[in-house]
Amino acid sequence: MTRLLLLTNVVTSLFRRSTLCRPNSTTWFLPLLCVANECLRDIPSIEKFNILSLSDVRKLTETTPKKSCLLDPIPTTPVFGCIDVLLPVITKIINLSLQSGVFADQWKCALVYPLLKKPGLDLLLKNYRPVSNLQYISKLTEKAVFQQMHSHMNTNSLHPELQSSYRRHHSTETVLLKVMNDILLCMNSQRVTLMVLLDLSAAFDTVNHDILLERLDKVIGMRGVTLEWFRSYLSDRWQQVCIDGSLSNQCHLNCGVPQGSCLGPLRHLPEAHCYADDTQLYVSFKPDDTNAQDEAIRAMEDRIQDIRNWLIEGWLLLNNDITGFATFFKNKFPGLFQTSD
Repeated sequence: MTRLLLLTNVVTSLFRRSTLCRPNSTTWFLPLLCVANECLRDIPSIEKFNILSLSDVRKLTETTPKKSCLLDPIPTTPVFGCIDVLLPVITKIINLSLQSGVFADQWKCALVYPLLKKPGLDLLLKNYRPVSNLQYISKLTEKAVFQQMHSHMNTNSLHPELQSSYRRHHSTETVLLKVMNDILLCMNSQRVTLMVLLDLSAAFDTVNHDILLERLDKVIGMRGVTLEWFRSYLSDRWQQVCIDGSLSNQCHLNCGVPQGSCLGPLRHLPEAHCYADDTQLYVSFKPDDTNAQDEAIRAMEDRIQDIRNWLIEGWLLLNNDITGFATFFKNKFPGLFQTSD
């Protein structure tokens, strides 16, 4: 047991080091860092949350995963066994948080379970995803806030047009359909498409709180109590790593949001589509025009540098290890990119 505790503390220090050496994480926050309409027009503000009724909270409990957390006062199974009795209490707790703009300190701890991103990867820190397990009541409160914020963003068209995550009727399928359609249209027009696949490194764990709060204010229109709620939510968070039931020492977090998310303002790109922090950037050109080929490559390089600079300002980082490049063209241009010595 002592060796296991030592292991959990080592993993905690490594996760902490990886977040501190870069610019701090909940799944649905990252899209807020990359709204394409940034400061281009006046944004209607939302200064307070709507109070929830008993039926509203019942719907939350029915649509929120019922997974328990070791930090829960009691497991979720007995909670749902007497939900009719506890529902007024749960509703009161959530509404107190929404009205006061305070996220309870007891809810700010996350139990982190290190999971390999893909089976078969080497047992290296970079191949692990720190998945957070949060208290059930905190997840209900987060979802109540998310629904109201999401409604505000939809009503005012604040979502990036080509971001396919965290929205109804959008998924990885919409990304594939859009990108494949664009590429096939270019091929039918006898054009070549250059594509670069971008990914962020530890995107959720490196979110800078001050930058996020500023964009919640200026880009999303969160003001007053709503902005204070987010400030409270992000401040004084901490985590413990859990391995085989053994908990590490507590670790304070000064950046990141509990684990999700997208790249950045893409209005200056040749063409792009995102799913969370995965981005497809592409441009096409006529293969029989050497100048067009050079201009396309130069445009792609310039835009990638623009993205990199924008990310540095936001304390985010491209993951060069899994950044990819591809070309799409008909077989009639086999020697297109051959160069001479």
